[in-house]
Amino acid sequence: RGGRLSEKVHIGLPGDAGYLLLIRRYMGPIPLVDGLSAADLVMCLRGASPADLQAIVDTAKRMAMKRMEPGAEQLPALTHADFEQAVKRCRARSVAAD
Repeated sequence: RGGRLSEKVHIGLPGDAGYLLLIRRYMGPIPLVDGLSAADLVMCLRGASPADLQAIVDTAKRMAMKRMEPGAEQLPALTHADFEQAVKRCRARSVAAD
């Protein structure tokens, strides 16, 4: 049925400041290892949609969970390797879904 949603509105990707805010929000209180900053991640993850970015951060957290010591109550700091693995997994899922 026409009318209600007949107009398409393009919403572009966020700028660097938007990516930085999203990364920080999705990471929550989980720290990054020394030498890795959220700004570094923006450079690596630029071009991802906000939904993809959230999936990547969530997957990186799962990678860190695998490194947790028995009895630990907090996730270890996220590493660049956690994000590299997360990007690979999320891209693989994206390709499989197409």
